[in-house]
Amino acid sequence: MNEFLTYILKSTLCISLLYLVFRTLMRKEAFFSMNRLLLVTIVLFSLTIPLLPLPRIIQFNAPETLIPAFDEMENQVLVQPESETMDPTDGPSRFPVPEKTIFPSLKQLLPYAYLAGLVISVTVLIYSILSVLMLFRRARVKPMKGFRLVIMDKELPAFSFSHFIFISQPDYEEHRLALLAHEQAHIRLKHFFDLILLETVKTFHWFNPVMYWLIRDLKEIHEFQADDHALSNGIDSTQYQLLIIKKCVGTQRFSLANSFNYCQIKKRIAMINKQKTGKSGRWKVAAFLPLMALLPMAFGRTAENAPPETSLFPALVQVLPQDSLKQWREADFGKTVLDREGKAFKK
Repeated sequence: MNEFLTYILKSTLCISLLYLVFRTLMRKEAFFSMNRLLLVTIVLFSLTIPLLPLPRIIQFNAPETLIPAFDEMENQVLVQPESETMDPTDGPSRFPVPEKTIFPSLKQLLPYAYLAGLVISVTVLIYSILSVLMLFRRARVKPMKGFRLVIMDKELPAFSFSHFIFISQPDYEEHRLALLAHEQAHIRLKHFFDLILLETVKTFHWFNPVMYWLIRDLKEIHEFQADDHALSNGIDSTQYQLLIIKKCVGTQRFSLANSFNYCQIKKRIAMINKQKTGKSGRWKVAAFLPLMALLPMAFGRTAENAPPETSLFPALVQVLPQDSLKQWREADFGKTVLDREGKAFKK
């Protein structure tokens, strides 16, 4: 469980950093297709980064001060680290017994808190899907070319769900052409699959506010694309903008549905009248490349492919037999230690 939480934390940091760059550089640009692709790529790339294996080239061990000690009984030399030498006067106080607490620590409660939020998030998503499916009970399904039209008797904003378009009877009679052109664009551009991906990721990243902002921006881009598609099919621009103002009051939204009423009125009208950004503005996408190259090195998974005993220093404990005792004393290392420590050996 701790490894999974570490993965979630790393992917959350990656999503947050990449989305911050997107929000700074690309959010106000009229590159609808590119911005949509960037947001989906940010999520997929962030989910992959913590799983990328990074080779361990060098394994560094902390240097230790070695102190020789001679055992008369077994006539051996033990080379031990200074940190492990123990003063007999210290007694057992050097090894305090941890106190037992009745209340669990924050580290123990964290997995349970995450699981509780995950259950709530999944429940909300399932409820949203069931709310859409319940509409089929009191609706008439009419097969159309490329989609299925679901006409409802009660007043409800027009929206698309997978290859279904839901529309109320009054809207079907008064604004059929504009609403169907808009919702058909959602189906043709497969916006539903973007929402499935992001809503699923959001259930696991329910604590991250960046995921909610990212989904909101993606839904806005979906609406910009659908508006552009509807106007390119001959819908009058003035009447279409008046329809947006009329319908963007008292909306009902579903997490996995693309609704005509979704989005702020000011932004949609501004994007309809905004001149398309020139190709020269696409250089901003290059700003993602350095960050996407650094993130795997910062949050990638360290591979265990290096030799386990790779070390720049000798072993901490070495046992020298009787035959090597004289050679060790005559060595430069032994003389240096004897001069420094004094009479460390007894003949």
